[in-house]
Amino acid sequence: MPEIVFHGPCGIVEANYTAGKSGYAALVCSPHPLYGGDMDNNIVRMLYDMHVNLGNSVMRFNYRGVGRSVGDFNAGYGETVDANHATDWLLDNNPGCLGIHVAGFSFGAYIASQIAVRRPEAVSLLCVAHPYTLYHSEFIEDWVPRTLMIDGDQDDFVGRYELLDKNIKRATIADTDHFMTGKLPEMARIIEEWI
Repeated sequence: MPEIVFHGPCGIVEANYTAGKSGYAALVCSPHPLYGGDMDNNIVRMLYDMHVNLGNSVMRFNYRGVGRSVGDFNAGYGETVDANHATDWLLDNNPGCLGIHVAGFSFGAYIASQIAVRRPEAVSLLCVAHPYTLYHSEFIEDWVPRTLMIDGDQDDFVGRYELLDKNIKRATIADTDHFMTGKLPEMARIIEEWI
């Protein structure tokens, strides 16, 4: 997975990118940068690798102020802007792209949901442990129809998504927390069946 940099509004954004041949691209968003979240998180890496295996061109990146990315945390707004720039980079480097799969873990699921409602190129949204009660995603009714939300039944950071559209696929994994501790293989199986 080659390391790249692209330019966002604050300067350099550090990322990993693997080119694929499926015609689709994927963007994977990291957990909260103020709590140690970065593109090397195990769930982010797993989602990235799944897209590589599918043949998609895929990117994961560090938000501003993390790793070599320039800038400071901006309460979700700036991180959404960075993700939007990452989406632009993916489209610029994948001419004729058929669509973008957007995914994220925790805070990254919130950022991914913001991209999915703002970008017509988004064809799917995968949210792992979306902290819905902390970061209310706007425009839920505008989320892409192909959406999967996964959480653990012992996760203290997510709601049960009661307000979400009934057409959004949801999966709650038993006996696990926000970090899917001990349940990554089960989570991977759910995602593979959905894909």
